[in-house]
Amino acid sequence: MVGLFIGLLIAAIVVLQVFIPVVQDAISSSGISGTEQTIVELLPLFAVLLLLIALAGPLMRRV
Repeated sequence: MVGLFIGLLIAAIVVLQVFIPVVQDAISSSGISGTEQTIVELLPLFAVLLLLIALAGPLMRRV
């Protein structure tokens, strides 16, 4: 159980502190606009949703 929590915390740190800022910086410095920009701006949201699913899945199996 402790190993599960450590793994989930590492995944949360990577997603929240590394992936999201890097993606947002890449979006702001890119030259895309219109529909492409709208789709790319949703990537951080999908990353957070994936993180929530990754956190909830193993915990629900333990309950």
